[in-house]
Amino acid sequence: SIPEGQKVSVMGIMLEAFCDLTDFPALAEQPAVQAVYAPLHDLEEQSVSGDLLTNIFAGGTVDSEWGFLTGYTQHEDFRKPTDSYVWYFREQGYHTLFHHPGYSWFYDRERVNDYLGFDRSVFTENGFGELVDPYVAMWHSDQQLADYLLADLDAADGSPLFSFAGSYQN
Repeated sequence: SIPEGQKVSVMGIMLEAFCDLTDFPALAEQPAVQAVYAPLHDLEEQSVSGDLLTNIFAGGTVDSEWGFLTGYTQHEDFRKPTDSYVWYFREQGYHTLFHHPGYSWFYDRERVNDYLGFDRSVFTENGFGELVDPYVAMWHSDQQLADYLLADLDAADGSPLFSFAGSYQN
């Protein structure tokens, strides 16, 4: 159990198909590459962060997503409540939120997220699409995603929050 005075909000943000080009010495020396990644590196310095190497690039990103949320390296189809870190945090009194600017039916996330223990899931059709045209919500959504995540932190008003978000743009 997490003692009451030690609960902090936890946010996981998955940047789909992301690659930090500064990891490659030949590119890391390029000023333009350094400039692109400087804000990310500044954020890393302010956070607890790390690198995750996955077996997925682009398609099949739910393998990485669900692996992060459950700790499992393999998974079956989710058809009932499944052990996850989401349930753990929820049982500890955390509000659990999921954000992804894609459609809820893709990878059956709307049902799977319920089985993983999320209190609320926001997708194109129930959040991002209300902000802007659905095409823009799908392909130009990082600012809206950041706004949602910051609004959730503000709304939590010090209560513990477990949030997971997936981004297309990164």
